[in-house]
Amino acid sequence: LFFGWFVRLFRGELTIALLHLVFSTITVFIWQLVAPFLYDKQFMLRQLEKGWRLDPADPNYPIAAEKLGMVS
Repeated sequence: LFFGWFVRLFRGELTIALLHLVFSTITVFIWQLVAPFLYDKQFMLRQLEKGWRLDPADPNYPIAAEKLGMVS
């Protein structure tokens, strides 16, 4: 929320960082009030598609798995 498009840049997602910078500039940075909530879930889903896995030993695993649609 506070660092805006820099988070995307630091995570190595240059295209998304530039896209968020453009949206932020056009909307006079109001976009930064909405984007963090959308981006975090999208980033996690991209990581899971790349082969990352949630740790089943984590006490928050059932909640995260349900919210990500991994539990049937």
